[in-house]
Amino acid sequence: MAHSPLKDTLRHHAAAMCCLGAFVSLTALSFYMFTTYFATYLQVAGGLSRATALLVSLIALAFAAALCPLAGAYSDRVGRRVTMATACTLLMVVVFPSFLMASSGSFIASIIGVMLLAVGAVLCGVVTAALLSETFPTRTRYTASAITYNMAYTLFGGTAPLVATWLIGVTGSNLSPAFYLIAVAVLAMAGGLALPETSKISLHDVPVAGEEPVMGSIA
Repeated sequence: MAHSPLKDTLRHHAAAMCCLGAFVSLTALSFYMFTTYFATYLQVAGGLSRATALLVSLIALAFAAALCPLAGAYSDRVGRRVTMATACTLLMVVVFPSFLMASSGSFIASIIGVMLLAVGAVLCGVVTAALLSETFPTRTRYTASAITYNMAYTLFGGTAPLVATWLIGVTGSNLSPAFYLIAVAVLAMAGGLALPETSKISLHDVPVAGEEPVMGSIA
C-alpha cells in the first residue's frame, strides 16, 4: 500500500477516477431506479396497489439476481469496454418502453417493464465490480475505488428517487425521469469508453519507478 494513498491516488489517478465515476453514475442511477424508485412509480403512475408493486419489484430482483452470472460471463468474454457500451446503449433504448409499461397499470406489463430496466442495471453492476479492481494498481486500488464508487452512488444513486419525483412534479410528465437516465447514460458512455480495456491484464503492479497511472500503462 502507498505511504500516502490519498495523495498518490489524486495525483496519479484523477483522470481514471473521473472516467470510471462517470460510468458508475449510471450503475447507481439504474440500480436505484429499478430497485427503489419503481416500487413507488408503479403505485403512483401505474395505479397498482402497494402489495402488487412490491411483488413486481421482488420478481424483478429475483430476475436480476439470476441474470448476474450470465452478465459476468458476457463481460469476461467480450471485454469491459464492449460491456459498458452495451449497457449504456441498452438502457437508452429500453428506458421509455420500461416507464410506459410500468405506468400501464397492467401487472404483466409492469413486470416486463421493470425487467427491461433490470437487464441494463445488471450489466452496469457486474462490469462496475470488475472495473473497480482492474482500473487502479494495487498500491492505491482501495482508496481510488472507494472514492469513485461512493461519490457516484451518493450523487446519482441516493438522489435518484428525489430527482425523479422532482422532474415529474416540474414537467408534469411521468416519463421525465427517463430523459434523466438517458442523459446520465450518455455521460457514462463517454467516461466508460475513455477507459482502456482491462479484462486481460494482471491485477499485480508492474515494478516501475514511482507511481504510474494504469490508464497510461495499458494503452
